[in-house]
Amino acid sequence: MTPSPRTAGHHQYELTNHLGNVSVIVSDNKLLSANQSQKLYLPDVLEYQDYYPFGMVMNDRKGSYTTQDYRYGYNGKENDNEVKGESNQQDYGFRVYDPRVGRFLSVDPLKDQFSGWSPYNYTMNSPINMIDPDGRAPENIGVDRNGNVVYDDGKNDGNLFLVKDGAGKLYNSDDLQKNSTQLAKDNVWVANEKQLVEYVQSQWERAGNGMSSLVHVLDIKITNNKNGFAIGAFVGKKDASGNILINAKPLGDINFLIQYKKGEENHHLSNPYNTRNALGHEKQHIKQGVSHYHQEKGWVIDYRSARELDAIKVQRTLPSWSKTTPEFKAAVKLYENRWK
Repeated sequence: MTPSPRTAGHHQYELTNHLGNVSVIVSDNKLLSANQSQKLYLPDVLEYQDYYPFGMVMNDRKGSYTTQDYRYGYNGKENDNEVKGESNQQDYGFRVYDPRVGRFLSVDPLKDQFSGWSPYNYTMNSPINMIDPDGRAPENIGVDRNGNVVYDDGKNDGNLFLVKDGAGKLYNSDDLQKNSTQLAKDNVWVANEKQLVEYVQSQWERAGNGMSSLVHVLDIKITNNKNGFAIGAFVGKKDASGNILINAKPLGDINFLIQYKKGEENHHLSNPYNTRNALGHEKQHIKQGVSHYHQEKGWVIDYRSARELDAIKVQRTLPSWSKTTPEFKAAVKLYENRWK
């Protein structure tokens, strides 16, 4: 049986970027370049377009070499060109989106899960890092072994996963399940203690407030009596009058405690931004100790309230603070009130 000849040019292929935006459409045809001596072939480009961050097409960076009407574009969604013109409205399934204003045209059906945001927002105003697959909940780009956030569904539900090496950025929960192991479930740490230390070390390096490599020389211990972190940058004693005196430890003698109660919720560990911000607080205590040590202040009366309030002030200036969960912010506020 003789197979029928195949005609090229009837199939179209999408070339997309990391967000799923269709940037170029090519056919299955190939074009011979003008330099025939080298027999070079070029792709048969049918359409191309670039986008502003929220999805509006750039007028001077788009073109079409076909009379066919290709309907898909930003985030790979279908364009609805009948109402507002070409590429000015997309159907996301649950809602319709207008890329010119970066807003959905109806309220988010999951708005109660994102009470701090406008119900019309798109990807929490972060279209470079996040996508919204169907107009309900955004998906953010969760943690790898190096501490990078490579997936986050934006729900702050206390479920944390360690993504396998080489998996890269993940864009949906199915890929996350296939390429990761769970570290925390419903804000409870469920992985082993070795993984706990490795996770905290990786987040230390991304916590801000300097001293990124110091975590690899600290004496790290795990205690099962509280939730959070503690840095032993000072040593204390009482004088004859009962006053508590402190003196700074040498840098090499500072110890670091990871505190968590097995089986109980721990918001310091179940969200990487919470972890980073809490570690930034502890770094400030190390800085306080280093300053004390180098100034050779020796034994002084402990004004711990001043040290704690200083660390809280600093942690609120760190980049991670804006991404911490409401529960974490409330816990910091309670801790602050304790020392005022």
